[in-house]
Amino acid sequence: ADGLTIPASAGTNQSELMRFGGKLMATAGTLKKWVGTATNTNNKDLTIGLFKWTPPDNSAGDITPVLLDEVVIAGKGNDLTITFSTTSFDQTAVAEGDIIFTQIKTEASGNVAYFNSTLEVLHS
Repeated sequence: ADGLTIPASAGTNQSELMRFGGKLMATAGTLKKWVGTATNTNNKDLTIGLFKWTPPDNSAGDITPVLLDEVVIAGKGNDLTITFSTTSFDQTAVAEGDIIFTQIKTEASGNVAYFNSTLEVLHS
């Protein structure tokens, strides 16, 4: 529900998480700004979360992402775009080797939502 623990017993393993399109940090850095646009076809809120995960070597344990920030897009019942921008992160540091990724959740099943975003990182 909150995206902060993916139990090893859930059937999602470390290599599957690596295949879903996160961005690997080549060098350490500091998060500066996250901007994007989203659509949400229903009248319920859509939450977009920005996470980081540090893949452990040779481990089959639980996956424990770190929530960096989240934005809530109010559902307007149409497919018009809504923009977001934030500079207030729960944690700003990312390390070399961290994988940055996004997840969405909504208050209703059957909701159609799309988004694109860009993350500005100042590298050390």
